[in-house]
Amino acid sequence: MSQTTTIPQPVLDTYNTHYNNQTYRAFSAALAATLGLDERVTQLETYDGRHNRIMNLLIDASFELVGSEYHAGAGQRLGEALGELDDHTPPAGQACSRASQPLRDRQTPLGSA
Repeated sequence: MSQTTTIPQPVLDTYNTHYNNQTYRAFSAALAATLGLDERVTQLETYDGRHNRIMNLLIDASFELVGSEYHAGAGQRLGEALGELDDHTPPAGQACSRASQPLRDRQTPLGSA
């Protein structure tokens, strides 16, 4: 038996308005390089569970940021997954991890060191 989740249309609309395929692909490529994978993984020609997991978490975190209650906590999970990469986290991953931090906990604005 499968479970279906309905994301409210205003949340989907906001997500779609802000989605940037160029940024998504750049993050995917940087992540693949960090994981020691070739670009075939970014073209879905080959499968890597680590890459897929983090890319799915990125999407989930994006939905969380635009108000999807179903995806609550996704930014934290993404940050944890990126943290497991240690010193090998690509700059896009560092920014994404930082963006998922609650505003009240930030010491510096996004884009700062």
